[in-house]
Amino acid sequence: MKRLGETCISAAGKEVMYAFANVKRPLPGYTSWIEDLERWAEIADISNVDLGPKTTRKTYESWLVAYFPNWTLQIAMSQGHTTDTALRHYLNLGFVENDKVEMKDFVEGWK
Repeated sequence: MKRLGETCISAAGKEVMYAFANVKRPLPGYTSWIEDLERWAEIADISNVDLGPKTTRKTYESWLVAYFPNWTLQIAMSQGHTTDTALRHYLNLGFVENDKVEMKDFVEGWK
């Protein structure tokens, strides 16, 4: 069993980290990122309400909690959340089993 703080990133996670570390152009600024997310939401025909730069982190965090419910406190702490904040985020997760199957490649190896 790994100690707290030790991680083993999945193959998909390694690819994302490699791509992020080797990006050839500047990352978008806060305003550009919001505009990109709004445009992508429109293309995907989903609501852009509450969609913003923190959405990526919050989504990944929610996936981790859905996939590793016994690690909720450690996940919250890794994000800098208090227990109260974490509970507000996690109590309303509506993931179904198929969602967890689709998350697997991105969260596997976290603990």
